[in-house]
Amino acid sequence: MRYVFIVNPTAGKKNPEETILPVIRAYMDKHKLSYACHITERVGHATELAKNEIEKGGPLRIYAVGGDGTFREIAAAAANNPLAEVGVFPCGSGDDYIRNFACRELFLKVEKQLSGKSRPVDLMETDYGLTVNVGCIGLDGKVAYRMVKYKRIPFLPGPMAYSLALFQSLFGKLGNTLEVTIDKDKVLKGDFVFALSTNGGWYGGGYYAAPKAVVDDGFLEIVLVKVPKFWKIPKMVRLYKKGLHMEAPEFSGLLEYCRAKEIKVESVREAYATFDGECVRTKHMESKILPGALRFIVPAE
Repeated sequence: MRYVFIVNPTAGKKNPEETILPVIRAYMDKHKLSYACHITERVGHATELAKNEIEKGGPLRIYAVGGDGTFREIAAAAANNPLAEVGVFPCGSGDDYIRNFACRELFLKVEKQLSGKSRPVDLMETDYGLTVNVGCIGLDGKVAYRMVKYKRIPFLPGPMAYSLALFQSLFGKLGNTLEVTIDKDKVLKGDFVFALSTNGGWYGGGYYAAPKAVVDDGFLEIVLVKVPKFWKIPKMVRLYKKGLHMEAPEFSGLLEYCRAKEIKVESVREAYATFDGECVRTKHMESKILPGALRFIVPAE
């Protein structure tokens, strides 16, 4: 087994190259394990580095030392390759994907990572590349776009940065006129705050959008929310963050939820969309589930 650590020095508030990587190196050297480390220099670089290592052949474990975006780039390179296992040392502002498995502290322990086992998990194929966790168009895309500037504020936690970006985004036009096609036969039209397709339960630094999500069940969780009365929004946001929106009366008549294999969204006007934190301006979004497309390393309990 070869071990590869791909480090994103811009992930989170503290440079993982200076905080987590020295701990990893010390453990690997102490136990005389062969490994390689790479530092990313730009967006997409993690995919290139991972592909280069995979092309060398043989079984290997590639660990993303960064956030969900770094993990997404490496997963894109390792998809559908049974010899390539991918893990995460969470150092990002949200680190939402790992919430589906265990606490963050467990993922930061080198010995638990190396002794953990890999399991097949689903990926999402989108029109903007493979995605690990979530694709969304509408308000949450705008929040992710604006969150970038708040993430630069020293000592401001990722969840707080998301909340500030959300607060700012609530002032202005909330909804987008969308046509949503689910599994090619169910069509929904109307003004929606957002249309979300997700593989995992959490996003945005802890918003529990899809409490029923399972990362290896072969289905997307589809969450659509219509535009509410403005005065209802604060309480709805609190319920949504805790994952209590599914049965809450505040969401009655506004929430559309289902499980599906694929979704296509068309927006009348250009809107913000986000895929695991990467943002674009678009009128179109598609997501399709890819069952068992990645082998994900779960740290030993």
